[in-house]
Amino acid sequence: MRHFFVQITFIVDRDFSVPNRNDENCPCKRGVICRGSRCLTAFAVCAGAAGDLEEAGRLAAAVAGPAPAPGTPDTPGGNGGGQLEHFVQRRARRLSIAAAAAAAHKALDADTDAHEDAPGLGPAPGRNGVVAAPAAELPDPADASYCRLLAFELLFLWNALPSCSAQHTARLLEECQSGGKEPMLGLRHLVMGAAQAGLGRGAEAAASFRTCLARRAAAPPPDRDRDAHVAAFALYELGVLLSRDPQTLDEGRQLLRRAQSAYKAYDFENRLSVRIHAALRRCG
Repeated sequence: MRHFFVQITFIVDRDFSVPNRNDENCPCKRGVICRGSRCLTAFAVCAGAAGDLEEAGRLAAAVAGPAPAPGTPDTPGGNGGGQLEHFVQRRARRLSIAAAAAAAHKALDADTDAHEDAPGLGPAPGRNGVVAAPAAELPDPADASYCRLLAFELLFLWNALPSCSAQHTARLLEECQSGGKEPMLGLRHLVMGAAQAGLGRGAEAAASFRTCLARRAAAPPPDRDRDAHVAAFALYELGVLLSRDPQTLDEGRQLLRRAQSAYKAYDFENRLSVRIHAALRRCG
């Protein structure tokens, strides 16, 4: 996986420097998303993908900033600034919460195991003697697979997968197919489809994109509306794939138009809009 991690830290921003976070004038300390924040987010994702969730959570928390006020959707475009800046901060916040949840689950399991060695003492206490919250009440925890998918999402959104060798693309596909936790509904099949398309396995890629879209369509509205970029990109990728074949050109064109009109205010919307427009022009 080292190849992917090196490439991720390179593509996020080719000319940033890591900020000195001990400096009181560091813009990240003032809540401003800087180029160093993008670097730290990439490092956080890669640390988690390598299995170091504690380091991933520490780095992500340094970038995440305060959570949105209650009732305020944590979506692209809020609080001013560019789409990339909001993407970086929200990914860092997501990873920070998931890593903290993983640590809480681990502590809860340890407390439960220790308490079971002394039966009859009642509910297992938490770290400060307070009864710990049930695991079901904690946020979904991260694991290495969760972080790998976040890493692969970075490669996909920066359109870096085509530059990967066939060997590395096949390894990425194997990682996706191995299962594990998924940070966003449908992300696994979106990345799988992109990898399969890059390997020339068009039928498998189309099936993966359709699975991604079907899973999102079957989800309840809160889950379906969250992370809408997954569906938008799946529609685009499937539309491009189908438009290459005269027999499926019409369906491909329809999917591209749907990707253009059905989703708004999602991650990397400006970049995808340009690509959709170019693909529709090629369709004639």
